[in-house]
This record gives sequence, structure tokens and C-alpha cells, in this order.
Amino acid sequence: MQNSFETYETTLPVVCLTAQTAVECKLVSGGEFSSLLALHTIVVPTGKEVLSGEFRYSGKLLFSACYEDTEGEVRRIERGAEFTHSIEHPALAPAQSAKLKIKVLKTTLRRENGNLYVSAIVSPEVEIFTPATFTYLSDTDLIAKKGEIALYRRVTAGGMSECEDEFETEALNDVLTHSEQLLVEKAECRQGTVSVEGKIALLVTALKEEGICSFERLVPFSAEIPCESASPFLPAKAEAILRSATINVDTDEDKGKSVLLSDFTLEFFCTVWEKSTMQAVEDAFSPAKEIELVKETPVFPISEEGVVLTEHIAGVCACNETLDFASEVKCITSVKAVGQVGERLEGVLTANAILADREGGLKKVELTCPFSFAVKEKGEVSLLVCGCKVTQKKEGELEAEATIKACISPVKEEKAAFLSECKEGKDIEERGSGISVFLPSKGDGLWETAKRLRIKPEEVERLNPNLTYPLTGKERILLYRQK
Repeated sequence: MQNSFETYETTLPVVCLTAQTAVECKLVSGGEFSSLLALHTIVVPTGKEVLSGEFRYSGKLLFSACYEDTEGEVRRIERGAEFTHSIEHPALAPAQSAKLKIKVLKTTLRRENGNLYVSAIVSPEVEIFTPATFTYLSDTDLIAKKGEIALYRRVTAGGMSECEDEFETEALNDVLTHSEQLLVEKAECRQGTVSVEGKIALLVTALKEEGICSFERLVPFSAEIPCESASPFLPAKAEAILRSATINVDTDEDKGKSVLLSDFTLEFFCTVWEKSTMQAVEDAFSPAKEIELVKETPVFPISEEGVVLTEHIAGVCACNETLDFASEVKCITSVKAVGQVGERLEGVLTANAILADREGGLKKVELTCPFSFAVKEKGEVSLLVCGCKVTQKKEGELEAEATIKACISPVKEEKAAFLSECKEGKDIEERGSGISVFLPSKGDGLWETAKRLRIKPEEVERLNPNLTYPLTGKERILLYRQK
């Protein structure tokens, strides 16, 4: 028996890791702090490494806050902190690669000796990929059935891009904080590049003569990420993180207008699935020997093109403060939404706001509002919130309205099946001469029939030219044998 095997190299996911770690930073020094009004935290990965039994990662936290000092003045401050951490797992090896995302789960404040410290709980989400080599039977001298198989290779690419936005507002005294949300709406393979498009929801908290306020912008972005393996019609997925954002204000007091120039630096992580098709042996047998075949059936999770939905939501908010009719929401300082797709898209909108009480004092409040709406698609979901407004229509109860933009990316499991081993067994006892009648099974095709009879498919057709496939199970197949 002579067999020919070929190999195909790719990568496959092996394990997903997660952890939590706390990072602390001194936010305000001395006794000038009175109350915190807004706090925005972003985390940026700065490094990753897969070692034997261990995954190491590092990142940088950026805190942007505004607060009231002891004299009632509203001030702003920015601070940063770097961190490193590791996760142990016995399946990790240096040859593997990792996909890393880090998110901030929670921030808390601590006062000590007149200083204000902020602590953030950060959580990495790590996908580990390992090299994999598939060996498939490409040719054999056995009686064989051949077909085409498709295997996929995961190719990654990354890059940086910048975008800017300029818009005019009423005259501002100062910008206090700003927060951003990113939504990748489209990732498309072109020749040698991955084209990425999406939106940045910019929310700015500022001071003007009348007091504190907020406003938002929806900024489009696009980028071409170089990728040698990319070509039209290949499936692709892209993710983006915000590396940095700066807001510059130019105020014309005579005209009573301000111009805000926003600069954003984005980092993109793209995945392209390269498809390879090849001829391989699907099944084989020998008329004289028992043959042991080992079949391998890998599964490749492929992200399909995302579907973007826009939905208006409204509902009553849960609030961490007691309200009366004199309480007024002055501005929204940050907002985000998380959700999952099942029969519907179920999620929760969370927002931070600045509330003015009866005496005009300002305080920070936290709001949550659940939402749900029907969707036709299922898959991984990314959400962006814009146009969020919070009002008190009923005493002690805040209602939120917002527009949710959702990108749902279905994940299709592409399956392959091929023979990875072919072993020769013991001899088959030879039948004597004569005529045999075989009763086929319903649904059998020509190949299944030939394999049961242990003769070539063309010989079955020659001996039984009147058979029509697939068989009904009522046929009688005659086999002539002679010494």
C-alpha cells in the first residue's frame, strides 16, 4: 500500500484567560478637594508575552476628572498609572500568540491625609492561539474517493491611524473632561489591505458662563490597515482601541463662539481568514485487506460581515441618590452600554451625570437603565450610545432616552473533514466463485455500494447498469465471482 500525505499549517484557539487586578493612583494632593463631579478612565495595553506556563501583560491607565475644591471652584485634573501583571496556565508555551483586550470593571475613591486616591479594577480578556499542522491523505493506490477540502489560516494585522474633528459651540471657559466610545461598523478585505470604518462618540463636559454643561459629537473614522494576505471577498474582522484623545478650544469672546478641535489616535487589530482548497482522499478501501482510516474534523470559527442596527430606547433609571423636584441633571459626563444577543438584544445602559440640588450644589450620580429590543441576527455584539438625555418627569424618578447603535457580527463555524491516517490491516477472507445477491441500504450511493461490495465503482456500474442512485433499499445487486 502506497500513500501520499501533505501538510497544512495554521493556528487554532486553545484557551481563553481572564483575571482582575487593582491599580491605584493619587488623583488630588493636599486639602483642596471637596467633592468629585466626574471621573473618566481608559486603559491602553502596552505589552504582552506568552511564556512557558505564564502570560504577561502590561498597560497604562489614564484618569480624567473634574471636582469642586474647598472654595466651590470647579477644576479638572488628569493623571496616569502604569501596571504589569501575569496569568498562570499550564497549557501556555512560548510558540503561542495572544490576542489581548483590557477593560476597566470598576473605579473607587479613597481619601487619606487630605489626598484623594483612585483605584481601578482592570480585567484582561486573553485569547491564546497555538500553531497547528494538519496532515491529510492526498493520494493512495487503494480504491479511493477524492474530493475538495477547505482549510483556513488565521492571519493577523495591525496598525495606527489618526482622525480629527472640528466643530463650533457657544463660548466656553474651559473643557473639564471628555469620554469616548468606539464602534467598528465595517471591516472589508481589499488587495493587500483591510479597510475599516466606524464611529467615535465624543462626549465633552465643559464650563461656560452659565455653569457646567455637556455636548456630544459622532465622529466617523476610516483606516486602511496593510495586510499582505488580504484579498477581495476574504472574511475579515477588526477591533479598535483609543490610544489618545486631545481637545483644544479656541474661544472668540467678541463673537461669543468657541471652536473645538479634536484629535484621536486609534490602534486597529485585524483578523483575516485565508482559505485554501485542495484535493484529498475522502474515503478508501482495499478488496483484499482491512483498512483502518482515521478522520480529522477541525472547526474554524469565521466572523462574517457585521450588521449595524440603530434603535431608540427609553426607560426609568436606577439612581444612587435621593431626588426631589428641585434636583436637576446638569450634564451627562460618560455613558456606555453592554449587552448580549439571544432571542432579543438585552443590555444595560450606564451613565454618570452631574446633579444640581435645591441649593445649587453639584454632585456626581450614577445611573443604570436596562433595555431590550428585537434583532434578527445573532453573534458577537458591540454597542455605542449617543443622544443620551436624562430628565425628571416624576418626583424622585429619572428617565433616560438614548440612541443605541449596535454592530452584530455572526460567527460561522466552517468544518473540514479529511483522512489523517491510513493503516493496513489483516487479509480479508476470499469468497469462493459464484453469484451473490446483495441487499443495499436506503440512500446508498454508488461509492457506498462499491465499498460494501469491495469492488471498484465502475465495476458495480458495469455489472448493474440499471441501478439509479441514491438507492431505495428495494434493489437487488448481483455480483459475479470466478476463480
